[in-house]
Amino acid sequence: MKKIFTTFLCFLIFNKLSVAQWSQAGINTTDHLSDIKFISPATGFCIGSGGIFKTIDSGDNWNFISSSPSGRKIFFVNSSLGFVISNTLLFKTVNGGTNWTQAFDFSSSGETLRDLYFTSTTVGYIITSFYNNPAASFIYKTTNGGSSWTKTNTYNGMVTAESITFVSKDTGFVVGYGGRIIKTYNAGSTWQLTQMPSGSDLLHVNFPNSHVGYIGGYTNLSGSEILKTTNAGNTWVQLTTGGVNNSNIRSLYFLSVDTGFAVGFNGRAIKTFDGGLTWQPFTIPIVEDFVSVCFTNSQTGFIAGYDGVLLKTTNAGVNGIRTNDQNKFNVFPNPAINSITVQGNDNTNKKYAMSISNAIGQKIISQDIQFVNEYTIDLKELNNGVYFLSLKNENEQIIKKILVQY
Repeated sequence: MKKIFTTFLCFLIFNKLSVAQWSQAGINTTDHLSDIKFISPATGFCIGSGGIFKTIDSGDNWNFISSSPSGRKIFFVNSSLGFVISNTLLFKTVNGGTNWTQAFDFSSSGETLRDLYFTSTTVGYIITSFYNNPAASFIYKTTNGGSSWTKTNTYNGMVTAESITFVSKDTGFVVGYGGRIIKTYNAGSTWQLTQMPSGSDLLHVNFPNSHVGYIGGYTNLSGSEILKTTNAGNTWVQLTTGGVNNSNIRSLYFLSVDTGFAVGFNGRAIKTFDGGLTWQPFTIPIVEDFVSVCFTNSQTGFIAGYDGVLLKTTNAGVNGIRTNDQNKFNVFPNPAINSITVQGNDNTNKKYAMSISNAIGQKIISQDIQFVNEYTIDLKELNNGVYFLSLKNENEQIIKKILVQY
């Protein structure tokens, strides 16, 4: 009897752990939160319209920093040196966020500060936007730790520059409204502008390594939009996210080139385990406008949003959907010529949403199938190359790599 009870208890624990556990972190505010950053697994900062909160216990409890500035974005160069931007002001800390002082005032420019990034303790960048007619966006650079700034580039007609990141001290990216992607190879001496055909509003850029990057945003056609590059930003392709209107992607965070999370307005929260080929919604206990997501390790993550919403997970948002279960199905022949057959290891009558995507995430074939024992898929419309077969229902998702070779 004791053995049966112990087995049953382990079963309950396993099932509890396999369910997504996003819960409200211990932060006492109803102000809009705008950004969250961690400088170590234990120490992090969250900023919003009411000021800055700090945690030293991995996000379980957050304490308000007295006399701290309100702001839009926060960035730490190291455990001591950090910066905050508000609409027109830059603030600086040199003691790990305990005290903040004004470092620079941009108010005379009439521009609004949008984002910042420092590549060292002395070299940093700020992007700004001017909303009056004619609208424009600008890039500033400092080489003395923020004491002075030089306007390096002007982009007329770019209503808003939204996000900036660097993958090295020389290579950086800026994204903004109108499908604009701006890249530098030489630490901001020159910038190259790329215009995406969709003209969508690009809101956040994240690179898990120097070659693979993702951009989140919004388009009137499909709602949320995510772009991907695998060649350091030379070309970008649009991924399929299953977005709906008014569900933009405000923030992306990738743990690796394959595993990433994206959040946005109206409770938009999706994740991928295959480099953006497929995206799954993950369960959030509250519908809110989310603006920032980050992880401190492969399991512990945070989502910040409006009205003081700050959520934490300790199991990477796992929701019980199995992925990449290689023993669930056999696919043959592989390499394939004109068709492939999918054969299951159980004969239960099940329905799946089947799709085949190419190596850059574009969905080529999509259909609902009733699977009994095996199912044959026609591949005549595919060219030679590598593709990914996805079979998904409410309980599981299986992804298989296939090679088409005539």
